[in-house]
Amino acid sequence: MFGAILETTYNAFVRIHVRRVYEAAVTTPLSVQDVVVGEYLWATTRAMAYGTIFLIVMTVFGWCRHHSRGCASGDARRRARVCRIRDALHGLCHEHRELQTSSLRRS
Repeated sequence: MFGAILETTYNAFVRIHVRRVYEAAVTTPLSVQDVVVGEYLWATTRAMAYGTIFLIVMTVFGWCRHHSRGCASGDARRRARVCRIRDALHGLCHEHRELQTSSLRRS
């Protein structure tokens, strides 16, 4: 899943400084906007491919369950553990929001 991050960071750096692809592309009739839009589209395409392949592998191995059932799927212990984690995270988010709003009111 780090493929999308790698594509938009290190690979972009290599194309700019090492391979000088951007300089070569800009010397053609392409504008800088065309090159940037092309980079975004390519990064999006690779991210979608990585994500799709990842989900296919998870589904084949049975690690991906349908989320519309919420906590009603899986065995009882796993379901209880997932529900406790979800509720704890929800509580942390709620407490964090309350702290932010109270600190904003004080200032």
